[in-house]
Amino acid sequence: MSAGKDYVPQLKTLIDKHDVETFERLYKNVIHELDIYEQNELLFRTCRLGPVEIFQILFKMQEIKDLNNVLHPTTKSTLLHYAIKYEQHKIIDYLLSSNSSCYNVKNVFGETCLSVAIALQNLDVVRHLLHHISAEAIDKDLTTHAICHCINEIRITATLSAHKAFEIVQVLVAHASNNLSDQVISKAVHELVKRLSWLYSIILSDNQWLYLNEIIRYFVEKLKCSLSHKDKNNCTTLMLACRTSSVSLVEYLFEKGLHYSVNDQDSNGETCLFYAVERNNNMDMIDLLIDKYEALVELRNGKNLTALHKAIRLNSFQNVKHLLTKLDDVQKYFSYACQYSSVDITQLFLQHQHQLQTIEKEKALDCALKNENKNDSLRILGVLTNSATNLEKCSYGVHELKRVQTQVGIIGAGPAGLMLAHLLLLNGIDSIIIERNIQSNLEGRIRACVFEQDTLDLLDRIHFKSINGRRLHLEGLMYHGIRMQFNGKRFRLPLSKLTNGKAVTVYGQHLLIEDLITDLKLKGVQMYFQVKNVEIERLDSERPMIRFHHSETDYEMHCDFVAGCDGFYGVSRASIPREILTEYERKYPFGWLCVSVAVEPSCEELIYSYHQHGFALYNKRSNELSRFYLQVSTGDSIEDWSDERIWEQLHLRLNMTDPHWTIKQGQILDKTIFSVRTFMVEPMQYKQLFLVGDVAHIMPPTGAKGMNMAIADAKVLSDALSEWYMTDSNDQIQSYSEKCLHRVWLAQEFAMSMSELLHRNFDLESKNDGFDQQMIHARQRHLAQSEHVQRAFAHMYTGTPF
Repeated sequence: MSAGKDYVPQLKTLIDKHDVETFERLYKNVIHELDIYEQNELLFRTCRLGPVEIFQILFKMQEIKDLNNVLHPTTKSTLLHYAIKYEQHKIIDYLLSSNSSCYNVKNVFGETCLSVAIALQNLDVVRHLLHHISAEAIDKDLTTHAICHCINEIRITATLSAHKAFEIVQVLVAHASNNLSDQVISKAVHELVKRLSWLYSIILSDNQWLYLNEIIRYFVEKLKCSLSHKDKNNCTTLMLACRTSSVSLVEYLFEKGLHYSVNDQDSNGETCLFYAVERNNNMDMIDLLIDKYEALVELRNGKNLTALHKAIRLNSFQNVKHLLTKLDDVQKYFSYACQYSSVDITQLFLQHQHQLQTIEKEKALDCALKNENKNDSLRILGVLTNSATNLEKCSYGVHELKRVQTQVGIIGAGPAGLMLAHLLLLNGIDSIIIERNIQSNLEGRIRACVFEQDTLDLLDRIHFKSINGRRLHLEGLMYHGIRMQFNGKRFRLPLSKLTNGKAVTVYGQHLLIEDLITDLKLKGVQMYFQVKNVEIERLDSERPMIRFHHSETDYEMHCDFVAGCDGFYGVSRASIPREILTEYERKYPFGWLCVSVAVEPSCEELIYSYHQHGFALYNKRSNELSRFYLQVSTGDSIEDWSDERIWEQLHLRLNMTDPHWTIKQGQILDKTIFSVRTFMVEPMQYKQLFLVGDVAHIMPPTGAKGMNMAIADAKVLSDALSEWYMTDSNDQIQSYSEKCLHRVWLAQEFAMSMSELLHRNFDLESKNDGFDQQMIHARQRHLAQSEHVQRAFAHMYTGTPF
């Protein structure tokens, strides 16, 4: 057991308060009592939050000679990585002046210090780092990486900030100019335009587009970029530009890319016009391509379909409406629309009554019956059967809903949905979030969560623009160990020692939600709270649709993928045919009573206690607040648990045989009872719908796995979608469910095993309670005595790597 563990909270508080004098005095006295993991925590905490004076004390007293030897135990980031990430400029200067060679060290995310500085748009640090890095040593992809972050800055900030982002691109290019071929630059411009084509839900201003065009002109005119890059599908930069809404950009590329033709085809036989119809309401682009550059409206792709066919399948209402005005004969598309699109599109055709006189009603009805989306099929059949026999006599008014478009539609603004939006944003992928609750309700549900190490590392990777991003480290409580207690006998599990540096952090889930929402709003992600009547449709089509009602307006959200992050009672799981899913459920014969108490800590670490009267858990939340949990009977209510009974049971279940330790009592602020259960469903995906978090799995709280598994799902899905958008590979998409379920079943086993270890009468169906209890006692003794068992337990408790 580390004797220094009791000093670590004091030292961390002094770092947060920037109390240099007191810190130095205490640290000198206890430095030899701190283990390597506690020393590292202080160093990395100072890089995030502390003053340079305290960092210098730690740096000198630990006698650090080589920064390459001081790596974060799990992310493998250097101190410089973290100082740059948290914009600790004085610490950055101090580290850079040490002339260390850590500039090119990559962490587990593949980030160097330079790539972190680029992502955070820290021009001064980028310049300083480039003085120490040769042009040959710079990764060619960094130019593309810098451009992508430049796009992110432009989409969410004022032009002034975007100008700084572009300056970084120019500095990088100037530094590596002799090492950048036309092929590299052309690829960078291609990726820039590709990212622009993803910005469906972000409406860029004229000034932002002017600035983006200026960036492209820099590459084309100053660097003589040939715009020759094509991806593996033979897609040109011009084709991608047609998927944006910038007519001026396309005109410029036509002017400079002399080798471009509007009717050039990619490997799938698709032209610029096909790309243009992928963006809803892209009428100006369609007009430009057809009227100015003479795009062939009825040119067919490799599947013998035209751009209008594609717009119909994508249910792109305004684009279909506009293309119909470009054709003399629309009747050959009518049956296709009945089979592959929605009732709104069908009604558009019925407005062209004079061209539909020769269409037989039976053929249209037959096509509507083949529509794979049952809701669309029924609606179209209703329109057709209610019409007159002669379609010429029909008159239909088309009701236009508010239609929005994005790449990923996210249902649910809990930890899973919010993290998914953040992770997608890191790769420039667009998303829109809808949530049935009001924002204040989400941020007001007080829940404490134990963050696994990888969850914390993932949150560290998000580049928070708000001050809230630091709150996790200021208010979160990191634990390098936990206490286990069986019938009054307590011992410590040194988590960090057993796992080579991993730890857990306790932080409020409601605070995390507030942090994530605040930052997403700053970054321009669209969120709709208090939505109603959510329905997922057209999962069989190329572009699923989410219907919802918000602020007296009906919406249709058109997206490439749907992420169901809406919890156990949400609509996502219910949108999958029941015969597809297999569900597993177990209800445990006990509940938990949660009690919040205004009292100073009784212990600096979590205490898990087994007692013959039932399980108890102690959790320090701050220096003024503690939270306790008690195992209770399933039929118990709050009225059954008076304050006196609660304190009696807490003393009984948590007090040790050692008479020198006891619980500190205080005012009980609130108490709640909740049931304990397990739920699993598989598979976790159906067509373009993915289940993320509690909608797919719920587990006992004993192992503190619920939120961590939800965030792990979000990470797996973001990786899969990023791969699809970047490379067109769907390998990770296809394996999403399998990957997630492998991790979740392991977590379920651990949570169930831990629950069995710590609860009395775990299984009421058992016919031999005495035997079962002896088996539990044997497992408890094994955990207390075997380092091998402790190591396995600690690795599962702190989390398996993403």
